[in-house]
Amino acid sequence: MAGSLARKELEVESLKSSLEDAVGRAKRAEDSARRMTEQMNLIKSTSEEVAMLEAEEIDRLEGELREAREGFEEERRRRGEEEERLGVRAEKLTRDAEDAKGEVLRLKRENNKGNER
Repeated sequence: MAGSLARKELEVESLKSSLEDAVGRAKRAEDSARRMTEQMNLIKSTSEEVAMLEAEEIDRLEGELREAREGFEEERRRRGEEEERLGVRAEKLTRDAEDAKGEVLRLKRENNKGNER
């Protein structure tokens, strides 16, 4: 019986040692899980901040693009008006030049007629 009791005591000691090892591993796993959770929360928080900053930057850039397009369209409209005004003026100058050519030809003819007499 003494041998049986000694075996049982060794078994109990072995189980206690196994239990202590298991508790230690569980604590280490719990600590590791806690650290991973903290890291994931930090990553999530950082990701949300980055997404917010990106959204703000996109809004700013879209505003700048809208302003640039409006400026471009205004410049295009202004240039179109200017080109139209210049086209009308060029047409008038062309007509005036044709009229002047006709007058010069008329005067040359009169001069030639006068020279023939």
